[in-house]
Amino acid sequence: MGQRTKKEVKPRYEIVRTDTITSDNGVKLYRIKNLQTKKRGGYIEAENNLPHDCEAWVHDNARIFGNAMVKESAQIHGIAQVFENAVVGGTATVSHEAWIFGSAQVVENAQISGHALICGKATIKGRSKIRGHARIAGNAVVSGNATVSGDAQISGGVKITDNAQVYENAHIREKAEITGNAQVMGESEISGNTVISENARVFGTASIRDQAKMSGNSRAFGNAMVKGTTMLCDDTWVFGDAEVTEDTDIKGKKHLGQDNH
Repeated sequence: MGQRTKKEVKPRYEIVRTDTITSDNGVKLYRIKNLQTKKRGGYIEAENNLPHDCEAWVHDNARIFGNAMVKESAQIHGIAQVFENAVVGGTATVSHEAWIFGSAQVVENAQISGHALICGKATIKGRSKIRGHARIAGNAVVSGNATVSGDAQISGGVKITDNAQVYENAHIREKAEITGNAQVMGESEISGNTVISENARVFGTASIRDQAKMSGNSRAFGNAMVKGTTMLCDDTWVFGDAEVTEDTDIKGKKHLGQDNH
């Protein structure tokens, strides 16, 4: 049998050498122009940033450079930037002033907007949405229909999935998991191997750490602290300055704390 010849890829855009800008780190970038529609797109450093054998596109004044690649049907809008070793693929969209860098991956139907930063080895996938000034770093994974917005900070090996929402100034780190319809907001801090699931809510300046778990309709708010291997279930509330440090299950409609309002 003879050797198969590699199918030639037909160029779909050209580089406009007379329309250039310089990235923040001094890299010269070139405007591109669609060969079929003649419409100009955004900027790239080289053709390996935007393969010809796909439907991906960079619009407006968005930029792709370094070893970054935007592929498949992904779309980059506004003045968003994709650089270093980042990959954006699937039908993902990156818009406004969002930055995707490091070795981050944004794939499937994910949407990144606002001033969001996705960096490190973070992965954003599914139909998840990252908005506002949210920052996703480390090896964090955001998937499903999860939303991270506001000034939320996600790092480490955190997993946020299903319909979970993290917003305002919440910080989630280490190996914490936020799943189900759980919501984490305010200036709360979630760390360790904690799991916040089902319809649980964490807000105020509450801190959940170690291997604590929250599920059901449980709430932690105010300056509450929950740690150890404590499990908050059902309609349990921990609030005010309450600290739950014992390794036990708290169920039912127990309210632990003092309302300072």
